[in-house]
Amino acid sequence: MDIKPNAAEARNAAMQFDLTKKVRESIQARQPLPPPPEAAADAAANASKDAAQVKEARDQYREQYKGRVANARRNHTANHIDERAAEVSQARADYRSKLEQRTEKANTDSQDSDRIEISDETKRLVEEAAARAKRDDESRAERVRELRELYRSGALDSEARVRRAAHKLLGGE
Repeated sequence: MDIKPNAAEARNAAMQFDLTKKVRESIQARQPLPPPPEAAADAAANASKDAAQVKEARDQYREQYKGRVANARRNHTANHIDERAAEVSQARADYRSKLEQRTEKANTDSQDSDRIEISDETKRLVEEAAARAKRDDESRAERVRELRELYRSGALDSEARVRRAAHKLLGGE
């Protein structure tokens, strides 16, 4: 710490008495100045070296911590195995009973929810379509019966029918 005299003190420097000079000099003797700054490359090398040391120490601490935790858990489990066995058995039994209840409920719900209500209009349309299909099937069955009889009697392939079929096949109406 350097005291700089101002202009008035500079004129009377010989006449002034410095009360703090002894104390300042003893402090400077006990606390030496810091070393001169290092070159930028040295500082970067030291910083990366310091960072590597910190990382290594941190990793070592983590490994030790994991080991301590694992040992503590192992010891706790070994010391309290009877208590834990009863708790685990009870928890499993509770889980199984709840699972069975959910399964039964899901089965009954799915049986009830698989029904669809059909409107009266839809039912009427389905009945009409079924009746129309039945009529079409009956008329087709009747026509097949007639053609079978004509075939058996030999009248199915008449001259007029052959001409009509040829005319339709060859592009007529």
